[in-house]
Amino acid sequence: MNEVQGFLRKLMQNMEKPNRCKQRGIITNELNGLAFTTKNFHYPKSLNISCYFIIITINKEGVKEGWMVEKIIFFAIIAISLLVSGCDVYQTLYAQQNQADAEKISEEDIAILDDWAALDNESENIGEAITEEVDIDVAEDVESKELAEDANVVIVQETDLVSLVPKAEDPDQDLLTFIFTSPLDDKGEWQTNYGDAGEYTATVTASDGQLTASKEVLIIVKRNEQAPALESSEPQEKAITIDEAGAIEFKAKASDLNNDVLRYLWKIDGVEVSDKDSMEYKTSYDDAGSHTVKVIVSDGISDTEQIWSVTVNNVNRKPQLASIGSIEVMETDTIKLSAEGWDDDGDTLTYLIDDSRFAQDGNAFTWATTYEDAGSHTATISVSDGADTVIQQVKITVENVNRAPVILDIAQK
Repeated sequence: MNEVQGFLRKLMQNMEKPNRCKQRGIITNELNGLAFTTKNFHYPKSLNISCYFIIITINKEGVKEGWMVEKIIFFAIIAISLLVSGCDVYQTLYAQQNQADAEKISEEDIAILDDWAALDNESENIGEAITEEVDIDVAEDVESKELAEDANVVIVQETDLVSLVPKAEDPDQDLLTFIFTSPLDDKGEWQTNYGDAGEYTATVTASDGQLTASKEVLIIVKRNEQAPALESSEPQEKAITIDEAGAIEFKAKASDLNNDVLRYLWKIDGVEVSDKDSMEYKTSYDDAGSHTVKVIVSDGISDTEQIWSVTVNNVNRKPQLASIGSIEVMETDTIKLSAEGWDDDGDTLTYLIDDSRFAQDGNAFTWATTYEDAGSHTATISVSDGADTVIQQVKITVENVNRAPVILDIAQK
């Protein structure tokens, strides 16, 4: 075993002495190949980067034999080493040697073998890198080929003109004519329009008068999105004035170049009120002020809208006065009237009566009749909110009261 160790050291020392290879013009080692057999390894190690190789076989007695060969017969030597020397060394070391007879290889020898293995792995990695690069190039070529086969797809947008110009040749140099199927015309053209989005398959046929050849073309028409357009709207004025408790009708008519189904949405002050193409705006007595009316027309993708400014004028509502029935009293009775009024706008009310015989306290009126008041009377009560006045007449009947006579004096005739 010492002989083996010494021989390996000698080999490594020789590798440190460079020798210029005449064939390749690069500096290589005189020794860069070794076929060896140990208990754990049985394979040839070689670095295919030199001009000469030294092949060595080793058994348990030491170096069996070694020789230097030129690169041209390298593979033949490798084959012989594997079939003859390898099998022979394997049988010598393992088949005929017991576990107790096995010799331990020093750490120095193992380090030398590991160096050779590392060099061999680098060579293998270089081969893998070359293989990967080739595979990538092939994949790129395949992709380019797929793109070329996909050249019969025509992509346009709505409103674009499709104009196909087929190219064909005839081995007999016959005059060729082309036939196109729908949606193409006899010239191979098609003027697309809004609403034509989709996929269409057309067939192009070349004919020499006797024989034909056909090929399909996939035409993809992409959507050319256009927002809906308002054709007309009412009222035409964008600023409108109406009174409380009034009404006004709004209308809208829209169209869509993409032939999409249109949806209308009306809003008053941001609140949705209708989904029809028209809407009546009825104001109430509480709507005085500024408001907005908006219509939104949508095709599901794009929207178009229009806004009106609406000013609602305040309309005063007259106050109301509760009914007061007829009054009948006797002379010297006190008449008490109470006027009950209200105003829907919440305005402050003022009460009046046109008969001075009544004393007023707010909406309460009092009249203390006398013996001189007998008869029929009419009093008018009014209530006002400052803008409008409401009146009501009250019929008052004062019944006469018969009084006993009074003797004033008795005199002598």
